[in-house]
Formats: sequence, structure tokens, C-alpha cells
Amino acid sequence: MHINWTPTYTAIIAALISSSLLSLFTEPVLNKLQVKMTFKGWQAVFLANNQVYLGKITNLSRNDITLEQIFYLAITGASNFTERDAMVDDSFIKNGAVTVVKLGKELHAPEDKMIINRSQIQFMENLNKDGEVVDSIEHYLLGEKLKDTKLS
Repeated sequence: MHINWTPTYTAIIAALISSSLLSLFTEPVLNKLQVKMTFKGWQAVFLANNQVYLGKITNLSRNDITLEQIFYLAITGASNFTERDAMVDDSFIKNGAVTVVKLGKELHAPEDKMIINRSQIQFMENLNKDGEVVDSIEHYLLGEKLKDTKLS
């Protein structure tokens, strides 16, 4: 039996081999990303729609991440900058143009857990504990603990 290796068959076989090789190389990259991203402290998750969520990543899988203890940035007053701009320049927070808001205080009262599809994530960063954003979060959490103590 003789096989006619037309360009169509050659292209199909090449595509199958390429996809197999690609999967061999991308799987280790995903695993390395999981190893390099630490789950200690606070992280910023930058989404494709320019929203930025702050919190603690509790799970990182191939398709999504789980973020808990969630905060986000709110721009006060009329302005022409985004949450992403505020993360780049902490003077926005120092000047009161941006505030850090705890998720869950909104009208629809979402739970403090978010599962984000990784296809919507542009990048993630670990936040420095000495930064303005983490300082704002820690002050908020300290205030909540003080309220809980007074209620007891």
C-alpha cells in the first residue's frame, strides 16, 4: 500500500506534532508560574478590563485563581485615570484621589471570595508590605478587629 503524501496530509501531521510539542513545553511553564508566585502576603491582580483586585491568592490552577480577603481601588471624584494608574503611582492614594475599599460592602453584598478566569488576568504582583496599599488594608483590618473586640 502506497500513501500519497499530499501537502494537506503533511500539514495535518505537522500540526499534530506541533500541538503535541507545544503541550509538552507549556505545562512546565504553568507549573513554574505556580511555584514562583508566592501566596504569602497580599497580591494585586490586574484584569483585562483595567480593574485591579487586591487580596490573598488561595488557589492557582491552570484555568483560574481564587482570591480571598478582597479589596479594590475606588477613584474619588471626577478624574481621568484608572485603578491601574493608581497602582503605578502611590501619590494617588496619598492625596486621597483613590481609596482602598473592602469587597462586600456593595449593594449586592458579594462574598469575600472571587474565582477569576486566568484568561482575564493580564498579570499578578506580590505587594510589598511597606507600600501604601498594604498599609491601607492593614489599617482597615486593624479597625475591624478593634470593632469586633468592642462588641465582645
